[in-house]
Amino acid sequence: MQVHSIASVFLAILHFVSGVNVTENVTPSLPALQVNRLLTVSGISAGGYMAVQFHVSYSRTVTAAGVVAGGPYWCAKDNVETALHACMKQPESINVEVLRAATVAAENVGSIDALENLQNAKLYFFSGAKDSVVHTGVMSKLVDYYQSYTHPSNIKTVFNMSAEHTFPTMSYGNPCTFLGSPYIGNCGYDAAYDILSNAWEGIKRAGPNTSLAENLIEFSQAPYFLVDPALVSMGSVGFIYIPNACKNGNLQCRLHIAFHGCLQGKENIQDTFARHAGYNDHAELNNIVVLYPQAQPTQPLNPKGCFDWWGYTAPDYACRLGPQIAGVGKMVTQLQKAPER
Repeated sequence: MQVHSIASVFLAILHFVSGVNVTENVTPSLPALQVNRLLTVSGISAGGYMAVQFHVSYSRTVTAAGVVAGGPYWCAKDNVETALHACMKQPESINVEVLRAATVAAENVGSIDALENLQNAKLYFFSGAKDSVVHTGVMSKLVDYYQSYTHPSNIKTVFNMSAEHTFPTMSYGNPCTFLGSPYIGNCGYDAAYDILSNAWEGIKRAGPNTSLAENLIEFSQAPYFLVDPALVSMGSVGFIYIPNACKNGNLQCRLHIAFHGCLQGKENIQDTFARHAGYNDHAELNNIVVLYPQAQPTQPLNPKGCFDWWGYTAPDYACRLGPQIAGVGKMVTQLQKAPER
């Protein structure tokens, strides 16, 4: 109760001093769209780690995952130094057997879904050959981790492209071998399409400018957290792309969650990742709702606005009890509800 009251007072003071309505032009809550209960996830860097955590936590309903420059579940083991070294640049220090044991322990206490759900998972992993932030060997450890639970034929890897630490697109962003904001690369390669088409059969490739700018909207993330989102390093708003065919809930559309990387949230680059990573064109054509949760920087534990994959929010950050994972899970539940008629 004390945490709630402090956060409420802080927001009230902020509103009074600034005179700004923090929910102006923001959808108060996510709509009920009756999306399919089976969904898929993806992410880059810290968002790639979060995608793995979300997949393992909710594997009963998350059927596929795409990871760009991430790593295996619970790699950091609740330790920021391990995250910065072993889980980014020293893959030889990653003991996959220890991570598997931790995963089984989480299953045994019921904080993640049953691991047998992973046996049919469809997985797509991308690591740039010139990635200077997350070594390709870390992604190889991710392959090793998932091979404990699914057949190698279910894992697609792209590790040979001359790309830096970036989310590859057909034509948007920096040169593919450039390291820097917004960490989206003009690589002549559509990673978003490969992620979506690997997750679902029959995905059609959209041409450029298929998406509609007005279909990417902001929503308040506050209803999905027990405390003010800022207290768990989540932004006040998130983004969601809703194709025209999915807006009234009459069509049961698919749902994909895309987690941004560090320095890619709204606080740093506004809606650039959500608008330009490449998902929305294919989403419009294939009736896929794309949810873009937003993390935000907090000092001193998360200055770059990363999703929590090393334990800055809570020791149980990597399972359904983790505040960020639980909050995004509630967003999914809202989108799966049938609209009121």
